[in-house]
Amino acid sequence: MEEARRYLKAHGCTTLSVLARALGVTWERARHVADLLEARGEVSVFRYGGKLLWCVDEEAAADAVYKLRLELWRVICSSKRRYISPAAAARLIAADVQARREFSKYTSVDSITAGTLAFVDAALTDLLGRAFDRRTNKKIYLVPTGFCANPPRREAPKRYKPRRNLVSFKVTEAMARDIEKAAAVLGVGKAELVRMAVERLLNQYRHII
Repeated sequence: MEEARRYLKAHGCTTLSVLARALGVTWERARHVADLLEARGEVSVFRYGGKLLWCVDEEAAADAVYKLRLELWRVICSSKRRYISPAAAARLIAADVQARREFSKYTSVDSITAGTLAFVDAALTDLLGRAFDRRTNKKIYLVPTGFCANPPRREAPKRYKPRRNLVSFKVTEAMARDIEKAAAVLGVGKAELVRMAVERLLNQYRHII
């Protein structure tokens, strides 16, 4: 947890995948630590580009999103394109040292994955509005006249408000004892332990859900 605190203090915002790589732990463990920090009021969660950003405060979130907007705006305008697709934007980002540095904090830029395209696509929508080309299955964004004359504004992203769902179920006495022992070993509550276990199970099926 202390390592997570130091990382967030140094970077302002992060995603769980990046935090897990930075700490050398599993995604589930990174989520567990981030949840504890959120419960203590040390981090806040915001949504941008289809991803959840875990930030030390709203100021850090606004700063992170502004830098992403500014770098995307800059590479688009430098390319002098009238139209742009998510794949083309991702390539421009990967080829630009400064843009690459900012975007790599939240998504992969070493290889153009589906996750990368989804993040860049959402960032393009945020900056340019919805894709307009209806003739093909590919998303094409129009770069409007005058777009490059005005840099993007600095705005805080929306806070993420998860829906709290309560699920209850019965377990055997042996399983209940095992849950108590495991919770004691890990130093977490029984409810948190069960949530971690369910989350790990669901992660095995994230490719289909």
